[in-house]
Amino acid sequence: MVKILLNMLRVTIEILPSGDESRKRHLGTVEIANDGTGSQEIGNYSIRLAKFGRPNQTWLYGKLSGFDRIRRGPYDLLLQSLLATIGVRNSATVEEYKKSQSPIVNLMSEEM
Repeated sequence: MVKILLNMLRVTIEILPSGDESRKRHLGTVEIANDGTGSQEIGNYSIRLAKFGRPNQTWLYGKLSGFDRIRRGPYDLLLQSLLATIGVRNSATVEEYKKSQSPIVNLMSEEM
């Protein structure tokens, strides 16, 4: 069997106490890996989240299917990946943003 290496995005969240790089601590990691089942236009991804000083230990796992690679970019992919994994536990917050008149909601409604 030949293993095919596919592209992956990794977003690492760290805290730097007083801006000191030497004291940084890991808070979380999001890994978004192309699962190889999509096309040039549409991507399907596996998502892995890790947290609190354990970047190699999976906390949550998810899937994202049907991502529009032509019209969307890496921040959209990150947002949709987070919604696919932790969106359920934050559904009240998402709904509250949709109802508010904040500028971020206006941007979200225009883009999504």
